Amino acid sequence: MDFTESVTGLSFTINVDNYLGVIGVAEWFSGATSLGTRDIIVDGDALTPINVDLSAFSNVTRVQITNVTDDGGFGYNNFQFSAVPEPSTFALLGLGAVGLAARRRRA
Repeated sequence: MDFTESVTGLSFTINVDNYLGVIGVAEWFSGATSLGTRDIIVDGDALTPINVDLSAFSNVTRVQITNVTDDGGFGYNNFQFSAVPEPSTFALLGLGAVGLAARRRRA
């Protein structure tokens, strides 16, 4: 899954069939740089969603799931994340603050 902008605070849940053990590997990236991997481990209960918490990482642009061993596949849901403001956003905020300060001095 690719994000159009960098995100932070990323987490999601995975639902699988009745499978036990490692069902795949999640890898997350910032651009082309891998930030880390994590085994996705399930407990055999198809009714228990597995939380994949990547909230410790920022500037995530892609999540990739590989080495899937569950023949029934799995589904994702409950994606949660926040967009990371681009540097230009911070620059515009800074210019606005400077403008307000200059206007106050004139008044």
